[in-house]
Amino acid sequence: PPPPSSHPPTHPTLQSRHRVRFFSLADAFLASTLVPAYTVAAFIKRFGRLALRCGPPAALVCIAFIHNLLRRHPACNQLVHRPAAPAAQGSAAAADPYDAECADPAASRALESSLWEITALRRHANPQVSTYVGVLERDLTLRSKTSEEDFAEAAQASYASLLDAELKKKLKAVPTAFYREPPTKLLHPGLMADFPGWSV
Repeated sequence: PPPPSSHPPTHPTLQSRHRVRFFSLADAFLASTLVPAYTVAAFIKRFGRLALRCGPPAALVCIAFIHNLLRRHPACNQLVHRPAAPAAQGSAAAADPYDAECADPAASRALESSLWEITALRRHANPQVSTYVGVLERDLTLRSKTSEEDFAEAAQASYASLLDAELKKKLKAVPTAFYREPPTKLLHPGLMADFPGWSV
């Protein structure tokens, strides 16, 4: 059997072939301005946590969904503007008042929290996810000139499509290594003590 992974598994809903239908129904439910702010905030926080735990294709869907909810419900913008509380144990999640295990949105304390998950996603290992977060942050600043994201299109993304898009990018500049003196050996002389008998 394969070795156990240190990363939490992606939520089954985000891997289902019916995920577009699920997000469409969730979007329709949360489209009304009569939905309480604490309920919307709970959904925003839940999808923020899911975006941290799932793969890049699913993370793009979660980010687009969060973006649309923040646009529709200005009362939830306090999640973005509120600074994260100092972490007692070295992580933002440790100091977050939001209770991710609570099934009741009213009792989850989502409105008392901050959307530190977006800050974490801005440093995502996948460049397309981090770039997408930056674009949506600018969209929230210029609301009059932007519109909601089509998460149905984002839901069609896969590892193959993301890789294909990355390979088709035209690089403006290619990073090159700079050496004051041309290297003559593969390894630094200080490291050769760890490889007795080698000459590289």
